[in-house]
Formats: sequence, structure tokens, C-alpha cells
Amino acid sequence: MLKKWKELQIEHLIHLGHQCKSDNEQIIFNNTVNNYLKGNYPNEYLKDALVKADIKNITIHGLRHTHITHFREAGADPFGVRDRVGHVIKSDINERVYTHATEKVKQITLQDLLNYYKTYDVY
Repeated sequence: MLKKWKELQIEHLIHLGHQCKSDNEQIIFNNTVNNYLKGNYPNEYLKDALVKADIKNITIHGLRHTHITHFREAGADPFGVRDRVGHVIKSDINERVYTHATEKVKQITLQDLLNYYKTYDVY
């Protein structure tokens, strides 16, 4: 994907009248004058898109939390999720920080408890 992005980036920069820098100096995500993006630019861009689409506000980082939560809710392997989001070193960070209890998870958790009680005839 990055190779394809580099090709598109070169075309875009040439169209804007700029040149790409050497391969090891070229910024991956650049602004329209081939400089660094402002730190909050992605969130500003997302916020504008959400307003136009009349969708509740969420940050890029909030989308990351949602992404990880949905993986765990779907029963994805924790190691695979950690690898996908770059949390391989801190093995429990997804569960401690990024995974949130959705309504589905809450229902499953309650059902697990009820099944446990049923196993031991506790009602």
C-alpha cells in the first residue's frame, strides 16, 4: 500500500508543482507544499467530514479504540489484534486501555455469569 501511495504522492506533488524528496527524506503524509502536516490535521479533517455527514464526533484515536473493541467483540485472537495495532510489546494494553465494554459484550458477560450459576444450580 505504501508503494502505491508513493506513486500517487509523486503524481499529486508534480500536479501541484512540487518535487518529491529523496526516498529516505520524503515525508509519507505531507501537506500540499510537501511539508509536515500539523499534528491535529487528521482530527480536523475527520471532524469536518463528520459534521458534513451529520455523524457524532469521534477522534482518530477514538476510531482506534473502536477498531480494537470490535476485534475483541468479534472474538479475534488477542495476539493477532496486538500485532495489527502495534502493541506486541505491551501484551495487555489492548484490554487495559483500548477495549471497551459494548452492549454486546455486557450481554455476553451477563449470560456467561448466568450460565455459570446455572451450572451450579444457583439462581
